[in-house]
Amino acid sequence: MSDIESETSAGRQAEAGKAPGDLPRRKGPSLLVLLPLILFGGLCVLFYLQLSHGGSSRIIPSVLIDKPAPEFDLAALKGLTYNGQPAPGLSRADLDGKVTLINFWASWCVPCRQEHPMLLELAKDDRFQLAGINVRDSESNALGYMQEHGNPFARNGVDQNYRTAIDFGVTGQPETFLIDTFGCIRYKHVGPLYEELWAEKFEPLIKQSLGATAPPEGCQAGASG
Repeated sequence: MSDIESETSAGRQAEAGKAPGDLPRRKGPSLLVLLPLILFGGLCVLFYLQLSHGGSSRIIPSVLIDKPAPEFDLAALKGLTYNGQPAPGLSRADLDGKVTLINFWASWCVPCRQEHPMLLELAKDDRFQLAGINVRDSESNALGYMQEHGNPFARNGVDQNYRTAIDFGVTGQPETFLIDTFGCIRYKHVGPLYEELWAEKFEPLIKQSLGATAPPEGCQAGASG
């Protein structure tokens, strides 16, 4: 290359703000490019936190809180026993006069298996009756599940068509409802139960329900004694 050509090339690079011999600099990824990765990372963190508290466990407000439990009358799961006796079905009338935990479950529900050991422990607590409602399940699968893992439910109703679940506002399994002695819904939890939640939410409401002399204000019209 001649001296004149070299000077011309250097001049062009100087005009472009570059020193002779400089290589073009690559720009870093823009924020728009990184945004999907940031969002994905945030979702991963959220998913991990949910798993640490039992998979899909979460608290969802219900319009039925402090309202009468809906009317229902469900047949028993054939072949299911509790303490050596046939486990009866479950109806609205069975809720009056005692604190009741109703757990909506199914044999195909993976998180139900996760919380099952805790249900077996809760069944030992004589302050309340633990009742189950089996939803959208085959009789053989539901019975096989209980025979394999143990039956914590003193009563269990079969809701094959999901009608009772809809009336309770159930959005998925498992879900657990706390019913007071007046048949009023005091609390709803979506997802597997876990010890911290039980201590923080259920225990105070159970004690409150056991000592109550009247139903919650919003439930008085539908309370039945």
